[in-house]
Amino acid sequence: MTWKSATIIGEGKILKGGVTVWVNVVLLIGSFLLLGLYIMRVNQTAGLGSEIRDLQERVDHLSVANQQLEYRIADDRAMHTVTRRASILGLTEPVSVRYVSTGPTGVALR
Repeated sequence: MTWKSATIIGEGKILKGGVTVWVNVVLLIGSFLLLGLYIMRVNQTAGLGSEIRDLQERVDHLSVANQQLEYRIADDRAMHTVTRRASILGLTEPVSVRYVSTGPTGVALR
């Protein structure tokens, strides 16, 4: 008896052995599909991990640059820096201060 004659009976009924073969084939194909999907997800995750690492390095670099800029701003606002730059521009400290009176202040009425 051959495989074909063992699995099919004259009226088209399939014996139990033939069903088992088809179930095994379907399970095997399904397993390969799931394996392929799993490998794709692992590759995507690895790619995202690499991208996250690159972004973290960029954040660290920008954080250091930000701290350097904050230090530079604080140094530029320091009084000794302002005084030095004022003297470079030819500005001098006033000897005496005179205030100008503008007269009575006007207040808007309703």
